[in-house]
Amino acid sequence: MCIDPATAFVIAGAAIGAAGDLMEGRDAKALANLEARQYENQAVAERQSSAYEAARLYDKQRYAAAEDRARLAASGVAATGSPVEVMADNAAQGQLDLEAIRYGSTLKQQALRTQAGVSRAQGQIAQRNSIFSAAGRIFSAGASIAGGMPTKSVQAGQSPFTEGRPMNLLAFRRPGIA
Repeated sequence: MCIDPATAFVIAGAAIGAAGDLMEGRDAKALANLEARQYENQAVAERQSSAYEAARLYDKQRYAAAEDRARLAASGVAATGSPVEVMADNAAQGQLDLEAIRYGSTLKQQALRTQAGVSRAQGQIAQRNSIFSAAGRIFSAGASIAGGMPTKSVQAGQSPFTEGRPMNLLAFRRPGIA
């Protein structure tokens, strides 16, 4: 069987195009997974950064509270009433500041992890779409090849050899049968 050059080019083009579609999908998925890992790394870095920031703030608040207690003791004022209430309020505000740092960090980490999941999903979708694109390209080439071939449709009761005239089934008898 000999394939004409036009059909060979259609087949080769479809194969190369389908391979390219599949490679594009594979690469898109790999890139999306790389991007997802970067988002996850950013989430880890955010957690570490906020832990460091919270520890520094905690230490700063402890030193400030110690200085307040030392000043209060050096002044000779009794450690009751307003001075103690001010120190307690400062400690409460410091605790709220620490919680705000932790909460903000948790939100950022969740957003980064969500973005990582979105990136992975986009990669999977791109890979799946590339498979359909490759299949479509192959079927399109097949249709193109089939469209260039001569075809003949035959209706019931007609012969492909009689050019649209009805077949006379009685005219075809086997020899020796009456």
